[in-house]
Amino acid sequence: MDKQGVALEGVQLICESIPSDNSGNTSLRHTTDKDGKFELRGVVPDYPHSVWAMIDGEGMSPLIQDAVVDPNQGLNLGNVSFEPK
Repeated sequence: MDKQGVALEGVQLICESIPSDNSGNTSLRHTTDKDGKFELRGVVPDYPHSVWAMIDGEGMSPLIQDAVVDPNQGLNLGNVSFEPK
């Protein structure tokens, strides 16, 4: 969401579990959907992950820092705001 609470579509997500070099393979790119939602699958359980959101021209915003995902439960972030650092 932006500062006014509006869902942001097409925000790029960056995480240790997302390959940085996807060689043009769009299936490996993770972005928010039209409702500003996203789901990351295949993260390594019991390993601390950090996720950042990036919008071209606006910078990056941390969403999660050092979160450990339980493979049986996942991790629901609820609503998060894009606040570039």
